[in-house]
Amino acid sequence: MVVLDARTGKLKWHHQFDPNDGFDYDLGAAPALYTSGKGSKLLVAGSKDGHLYGIDRATQKVVFKTAVTTIKRSPTPPTKEGTEACPGALGGVEWNGPAVDPSSRAIYVGSVDWCFILTLKPPVVYKAGQFYFGGDQEGSPTRVAGSTGSTATAAMFCGSTTPKPRSLPA
Repeated sequence: MVVLDARTGKLKWHHQFDPNDGFDYDLGAAPALYTSGKGSKLLVAGSKDGHLYGIDRATQKVVFKTAVTTIKRSPTPPTKEGTEACPGALGGVEWNGPAVDPSSRAIYVGSVDWCFILTLKPPVVYKAGQFYFGGDQEGSPTRVAGSTGSTATAAMFCGSTTPKPRSLPA
């Protein structure tokens, strides 16, 4: 995240949420600015890594990091054998940034709880105009029964469009 002076365009400060990120866990939406109940001026940002970050604008220190989706992540980049990533490439906080209710100071953020298994499949061939992930990805949305609240894994999605039933590894 880069914070610029609106009058001069000069850099005020910056914050890197996930150094050496091999999973594309950057910010996918604009942050929100607000004042806490104690009077601190904060910035809140939802990341594709599945966390909501609160940053003090005066000190640039992270004051909270709250998980808003399933967080399960390998310390290694994707492999030929497959690497589970939660959230996956379509998970975490994507396009809708956080919203702040000024009267209650509650923060609302939409998130996607969708894990993927990322698998490198060499040779990787880039084709102009098509998705380019450097390998295959699989993910499973969760289906919830409206009457009982029980859950089940829906169809796995491989590549970008083809659903196929498959069980996740244990």
